[in-house]
Amino acid sequence: MTTAKKPAGSSNSNDRAEIRIGVSDNAREITIESTLSAGEVEALVAKSASSDAPLVLQDEKGRTVIVPANKISYVEISPRAIRKVGFGTD
Repeated sequence: MTTAKKPAGSSNSNDRAEIRIGVSDNAREITIESTLSAGEVEALVAKSASSDAPLVLQDEKGRTVIVPANKISYVEISPRAIRKVGFGTD
């Protein structure tokens, strides 16, 4: 089983990724906001695909998503923009 979990508070804003997983025989994709970096997610997906083990990811709120490796159609990984609140000049 390929799994990933980071301890709470161990990541900075640059490490976060949004993950979209297309599942065969399903019209909807799975979207996860993760505290893992894009590189970490990519490594987990590659390991899952090569070993035919389920891909197990945990989102920011601690929910776990398990996807069988043979059902993964595609995985889209993008860095997540941190939403800013208030007025600022960047």
